[in-house]
Amino acid sequence: MKEISAAANAPCRIALLGCGAVSELYHAPALQHLESEGTATLAAVFDPDAARAAKFCAPFPHAVSYPDESFLQKAPLDLAIVASPVSSHEAHAIHAFEAGLAVLCEKPMAANTEAAGRMMAAARKHRRILAIGLLRRFYSNVQFTRQVIQNKTLGSVTSFSIQEGGPFNWPARSDSFFRKSTAGGGILLDVGVHVLDLVVHWFGEPREMTYADDAMGGLEANCRMELSYPAGFKGTIHLSRDWNTSNLYIIEFERGTLKLRAGEAEQVELQLNHSGFLIEGTLKDRHDLNSLASVAFSATTFQQAFLTQLQDVISAIQTAGCPTVSAEEGIRSLRLIELCYRNRKLMDMPWLTPEERKSGQFLAVGGSI
Repeated sequence: MKEISAAANAPCRIALLGCGAVSELYHAPALQHLESEGTATLAAVFDPDAARAAKFCAPFPHAVSYPDESFLQKAPLDLAIVASPVSSHEAHAIHAFEAGLAVLCEKPMAANTEAAGRMMAAARKHRRILAIGLLRRFYSNVQFTRQVIQNKTLGSVTSFSIQEGGPFNWPARSDSFFRKSTAGGGILLDVGVHVLDLVVHWFGEPREMTYADDAMGGLEANCRMELSYPAGFKGTIHLSRDWNTSNLYIIEFERGTLKLRAGEAEQVELQLNHSGFLIEGTLKDRHDLNSLASVAFSATTFQQAFLTQLQDVISAIQTAGCPTVSAEEGIRSLRLIELCYRNRKLMDMPWLTPEERKSGQFLAVGGSI
């Protein structure tokens, strides 16, 4: 195993595996920012499409494009960002651990919990950090909501409802999103891994859960679930890749209602019971107000969350600490997703004929026609 930099003030040497849309649109600006301030250096890039990898390297003066993953054992590196299709996450992460690197793995952590477990075992064996890219944890309003729930600022939670999604518009660079062999799942494994991560982060593990989708043997474009909690409250989740939803997270408390809009990181709406006024607010981190030099790991935009996430992981590497979203945290939502898939039922689709519905129910539970 090669040595990695132990100097707390040395730039973190980063490798990027996968140059798809998430890397081009979000990791690249974050990496450029870190390079400009001397915090990190993008040193190595791999993508099966050599032309794409070379193009990605262009703005980074120290980046070298490699034709395969073997560079991990040779190049002087500290951190690997695994942004390849989910079917490659396990192999790429384990190669990085064997080379002595920390790993930031894009969501979902893996296609299933068995693969995720092997990734975690490899991280423990090689004593390396495994962080998961569930970056909404860094949103200011997500952190604020957790504080309100834990401190019972508005009393206990009485119910919640979440709707997120609309017609698919992600600038995908391949069809991996729509092939079961590479994606592993549909909307639930894609957007749902973020949503369920926040649900577990805020409310804990549900006592009971029911799940239905429209997969019928393929990948689900729509799904619904109902969750019940030991404290007595219930919640509903509706996700879609083809129908416009309200894109609202609504949490009802004993003394009021808190609303967050999907995609917004610093906005909240608060309605107090017995009040005719609605509070619409932009959150400000008090650490920033008290000291402009302080580093607070919270983000006010989706784009900024990628930067904040990288800062968090680099800090964990330099201090031998734990990242905010460790593998132990990341696998929790994956377990719930697997539970949903194991117990999936066919969504109510009234336009289906009785015969079509019968066939759909058969396919939904793993049958084949």
